[in-house]
Parts: sequence; structure tokens; C-alpha cells
Amino acid sequence: TLNLHDSKLSTGFDTTPSYRGAFGSSDWTADWASFTPQSNPYLYGYGASPAGITDANRQLMEMTIYPNPSQDLTSIRFKGMTAGKGQIQITDMNGKMVYQQNIMIQKGTQEYQVSTGAFANGMYQVKVISTEGLQQTKLAVFR
Repeated sequence: TLNLHDSKLSTGFDTTPSYRGAFGSSDWTADWASFTPQSNPYLYGYGASPAGITDANRQLMEMTIYPNPSQDLTSIRFKGMTAGKGQIQITDMNGKMVYQQNIMIQKGTQEYQVSTGAFANGMYQVKVISTEGLQQTKLAVFR
């Protein structure tokens, strides 16, 4: 029989766990309304930025992909804030690279077309990477 009054079991039940919230306090709800990813040091985790990227939205803004879902051809349009080298990467949801193209980013709006005819049906992650930033979105391919 199970004895719920056993002294070995009395300390494990009804104890309040302690949580470390996303904002550093033990109360995970504290300061949630003042969350500002542009100015908080935990934007990239532990206060460090990956690969020297200082602001993920600084370089590329207003990225759109159309048509989405795609069947055979999709267009990637974005606005570059400064000129420089860049790359378009498309990976499947397992992280396998299915498309990669080096590009020269110009200041202003530009558009690149990608043939998706050889892609399997499914979801993909599209990234446009530059020396100063990264913009990413999802692409669906269905036929």
C-alpha cells in the first residue's frame, strides 16, 4: 500500500519550485511588458552577438517572398541599407542547405528569383545574410 504520510514523501510535494525567468528574476512575469529586444543584452543570449552581427534588423529590412507558397519559382525582395557582399541561403526544416547564392547587395530595393522546381514539397527557411545583418523568413513549396 501507498502511504502518503510517509516522512520520506512529505518534502517532495507541495513545494514551490524556483524559476529563473527570461528577464533574470525569479518571477518570470516580472518586466515582461518592458521587453525591448533592440536594447536588452539578452537579445543574442548571454550578452554576446553571433559572428560579429550587432543588430539583426539593421542591414536588411522589409524582406518579402512571393509567391508563397511557391510551385516553381519564387522571388525574394528586400531593401538593403548599405552596399556589400551577401548571400541567400535556403535550408529545409532539418537544416540541410538546398540553395545558396552569393550576391552583391546594393543600397535600396532589390529582387532575386529562385527556382524551387527541384525542391520537395514542404517548409523551408530563407535567409539573406550580409556583412552587417540577417533577415529570415519561411517559404512553403507545394505542388
